[in-house]
Amino acid sequence: MFKTILIAAALVLLCSCSSASTSAVPVAEGVQTVEEQAVAPTYTPLPTYTPLPTYTPFPSPEPSPTATNTPVPSVTPYPTHTPYPTHTLEPVRGDSRRNPAGMGDVLVIHRDNWWDGKSTLELELLSLVSGDEAWQMVQKANMFNDEPGEGQEYILAMFRVAVLETEEEPFVVTHAMFDAVSAGGTVYGGFLSVAGIDPTLRVELYEGAEHRGWTYFLVDKGDTPVAAFDRGEDSEVWFALRP
Repeated sequence: MFKTILIAAALVLLCSCSSASTSAVPVAEGVQTVEEQAVAPTYTPLPTYTPLPTYTPFPSPEPSPTATNTPVPSVTPYPTHTPYPTHTLEPVRGDSRRNPAGMGDVLVIHRDNWWDGKSTLELELLSLVSGDEAWQMVQKANMFNDEPGEGQEYILAMFRVAVLETEEEPFVVTHAMFDAVSAGGTVYGGFLSVAGIDPTLRVELYEGAEHRGWTYFLVDKGDTPVAAFDRGEDSEVWFALRP
């Protein structure tokens, strides 16, 4: 124990002497001391870290402008269509017994007959004679023609007939193509022949030809009869037998 204390004391004395000698001895200019020579070389720090530039976010997209809902303009309706007045077609004169053609009416007739074939005619009533005048004409034409019975009279009708088209030539026009019908709708029947009347309606015509002639009817006095051409056929037409 005692030895230990002695050794420690000796060490303390040695250290004190060493410190004194060091501080008393001047150091020449430019001469490094032992402590300076023992200093490690100066540490060069790493270059200062330059941070990356601050990230500038993309600008927030501006919202698309909301489309203003412009209402569709109100549709202006077209003006109310005023219909044209209904055109009432007047019946063609001559198309029926109650609507007979008169003198001067020109009727175009399309025929399709098993005997004559197809043909197109033009028919026009030119003149009417009745009563005593008609009988005088009939008597003068042939003295053997029959005198009208009690309460009857002749009516003579002059027609113009033109053949516009025909399949069968010549086209034959006869008195038998006509019938007299009373105002009450009764067909005047019986065989009737008047000879010698001139010009007679009976004739043969080629396409493009026309003819004027008399045909004849025996009717009741005081009646307002009509005459039918092609009665009962699709080509049927009617004429009034009183002016």
